[in-house]
Amino acid sequence: MLIPLAVLLTLATVILFVVLSHPFDKVKNLLSSPTPFPTISGNSNQEAQNITSSSSSENIEVLTPRGGDTVKSGFAVKGNARTFESNVAIRLSEDSNGILEVYQYSAKDGSEIDKVTIPLLFSK
Repeated sequence: MLIPLAVLLTLATVILFVVLSHPFDKVKNLLSSPTPFPTISGNSNQEAQNITSSSSSENIEVLTPRGGDTVKSGFAVKGNARTFESNVAIRLSEDSNGILEVYQYSAKDGSEIDKVTIPLLFSK
C-alpha cells in the first residue's frame, strides 16, 4: 500500500514541477499555434506607393491581393479573419485605381470595424 502511494506522490511532484515551470504568461491562447504570415514588400509602381494601406487589423488579415497589385475582373481575396459569426464584408471601390476594403460590421451598433484597406491597380 505504501509503494503505490509513493509512486503517486512522485508522479504528482513531477507534474507540478512541469506545470509551474511552463511560462503560461507568454501564451495568450493555448489552443492556437503560430502561423507564419508573409511580409508585404514594396511595389516599384510609384502610383501605388503614394496610397497608404494596411494588410491587417486586429481581427482581419488580407494575404492577397497585396497593396499595389494589379488585378482584373474575377480576382480572389484570401486571408484570415476572427469575426462575429464568421462574417466578413468586402467592398471594392474605384476612381482611376481601386480600393479594396475588408471589414466586419459591429454586433453592437452596425458600424464598420477592423477595416483593412488595400490600394489596387486595375488591368485593362
